[in-house]
Order: sequence, then C-alpha cells, then structure tokens
Amino acid sequence: MKYTLLITLFFFLQNVSLSQDVKLGFQSGIGKYDMEGLKKLNSDVAFNLPFNVKTIDNYPNYFFYKPKVELSYNVLSFGCILAYYSTGSRLSVKDYSGEYLFDSKIKAWAPGIYLNLRLSPEGKSYLISLYSEIGKMYTTLILKEYFKFDNIEEINTKEFFTSTNYFFEPGIKCSYRYKSLGVELSVGNFIQFGSGIFESTDGVFIINSGKELQPEWDGFRVGLTLFLISPW
Repeated sequence: MKYTLLITLFFFLQNVSLSQDVKLGFQSGIGKYDMEGLKKLNSDVAFNLPFNVKTIDNYPNYFFYKPKVELSYNVLSFGCILAYYSTGSRLSVKDYSGEYLFDSKIKAWAPGIYLNLRLSPEGKSYLISLYSEIGKMYTTLILKEYFKFDNIEEINTKEFFTSTNYFFEPGIKCSYRYKSLGVELSVGNFIQFGSGIFESTDGVFIINSGKELQPEWDGFRVGLTLFLISPW
C-alpha cells in the first residue's frame, strides 16, 4: 500500500502549481456493505449449531471516513483519497449453563484517485458535479469463536485473514463554497472488483458451501465533506 500512496503523492505534487484551487477535505458518511458471502457463513454456522443463537449484528450499514486532497482546473478537478471502512457481525447466546460467541470484525483501507466534472456554471455558490473514484482495497478480517460450557472453555479461537481488491465508485455531488470554506454532499454506488479472496498468513482460505470467500464492500455511499480551500 505504501508504494501506491507514494506514487499518488508524487503525481499530485507535480500538478499543484498548475491548479486554480487546492482543497483539503475530510469526508464522513454511511456505507451499505453487501457481504453476502459472510452473511451466508453466519447462517450456516447458526444452522449447524446444536443450540439456538441470536444474531446481534449482521454486517450493518456503518460509518466510513475519507480524507482527501483536490486540485481544480476549470470544469475538471481531481484528487487523492484514503478511505477507511468497517463493519462486522455477532452470533451469541448466553445462559446459566454456558456461553457461545461467533464474532466477525472486518475493515479496509482504500487509497485511490478521483475525477470531478462540474456541471454548474462557474461563479455559482452551489455547484453540481459528477464524480468517479478508483483505487485499491486492503481488507482485514478477524474471526473469533468462543464456547464455554459448565465453566469449561471448549473453544477459544481467533483467526486473521487479509484480502486485496480494487474499487470503482461513480456518483453525484452538490457543494457550497463560502470564501475559503466548503461543504459537499455526495451520493455514490461503490463497486468492488478483483479476485482477492480471504487468506491467512498460513495460507488458509475461508471456504463455505464450496466457495472461497472474499469481502464484498459493494453498496451505496452517502457522505458529507468539509473543505478548506486555498488561499487559506
């Protein structure tokens, strides 16, 4: 990942002097994450247990965070991003006889670049733009299983898996500028592509129903960005 970031940084430094505006921004929002393969894994784990468990969470919509740097050239602007996504799940049951827990925590760092096409005339305070982002994703998954019966630990495991894939996110955004400050609302559809499956450091894969699993970060994104715009 560090080489991707260094190449992207070099590219932007070469173009800063040519830009009309330089923007430093931070975006936060809500993401929908499909994770169909991992949800099916949860269903199969629950089905095969000899007792009933409750699904506490099952990869719900969750916050994401995305710092960015943007350079503007007339109706076009482009920038670099570093997004952070996370979600997870939990199957659980606990009573006087014991406790069972099947926990999943998944997160991803996603460096990338993006391009904006401004649709509104220049000089307006409110601007409408189309955007597209593309980049690489580095996902980490932690699976934890715990079972205690009659005060005896029967199972207590924790496994780490990683996966590398790519993403593309097209969307539309509306922004408002006041002097050197800006705010922006964006709506997009995140598309993951690539064949990177989950793999542990020991070369172990996650296989369920005869299929090797990979992360599925696909889904809608809604984000709000605050910008500091040069000259500051």
